[in-house]
Amino acid sequence: MITSLEIATSLGPPDSTTRRTVPRVRTPAGRLKDSAGVGEPATILVAVRTQLKLLLAAAPLLLTLLFGWLVMEGNLNLGGGEKDVFLLFPLLLWSLVYLCCFLLLWWRRSALGRTVALSAAIATGLVIAAALILFGASWLRFRT
Repeated sequence: MITSLEIATSLGPPDSTTRRTVPRVRTPAGRLKDSAGVGEPATILVAVRTQLKLLLAAAPLLLTLLFGWLVMEGNLNLGGGEKDVFLLFPLLLWSLVYLCCFLLLWWRRSALGRTVALSAAIATGLVIAAALILFGASWLRFRT
């Protein structure tokens, strides 16, 4: 049996009472999509962006560990002998601070370029500050 509501929806123009509305939701990137599945390529794009951001966050740490392994195994010789290992400490500090700053700024939803630049600047500033503090401490010790 056909009801009058079904006839009205099939024949007449849609209005607010007869039109089926699909709720819209926001994606993590801030775009609207239908909850019925429209917008799937946008979620793939968000996944690719997430992987890119994770790669950019972890790349300095991974490269530092690779550099350390090459120096320790003797495959990379910078002419300093065992003192080449001391180059790892500032690089490791820089990469760890960069990783923490990158993840913090990513959590706060900053733009990618701003996140990379600000993380690198903060990490560089911290390494320079640590070097100046260590230099000042050694200078004061030998001064007295």
